[in-house]
Amino acid sequence: MIVLLLLIIVVLIITVYYKSMAARGERLCEIVYAAALKAHITNKIVEVPNANVWSAIRFFDVHASTANKYTSLPGQPGYAGYARLGEEEVIVIAVRHSKGLSVTTHELPYQFGNDLISLTAKAQFFDEVMNIYSRLQKEH
Repeated sequence: MIVLLLLIIVVLIITVYYKSMAARGERLCEIVYAAALKAHITNKIVEVPNANVWSAIRFFDVHASTANKYTSLPGQPGYAGYARLGEEEVIVIAVRHSKGLSVTTHELPYQFGNDLISLTAKAQFFDEVMNIYSRLQKEH
């Protein structure tokens, strides 16, 4: 009987912990979204204190606008991908550092369509932005 009671208590503790972590993840996901929106409007890097790479992953899981939700940044703990901010699609880059996340965006040169040529151009533009970003990171 005591073993059963202990098992129930352990299951309840795990359930409560999981739900609180999921709720925290959702809050941080929306904070990353707000940071991306602010970065897009101001054209500046926006800091998200206490956020982590899981916050960025959750952001891309919810707001990504392509089948490939995100890609890892070369040589850094962070992710980048196409995301929809309101009605506009942009590239969002979220980099993890000791204090949280740095979030920045890149506007698209034009709205890409869904045909094969547009999707190829979209992939090439993403690669160009990642190459520029990688060069900038190496300079600093």
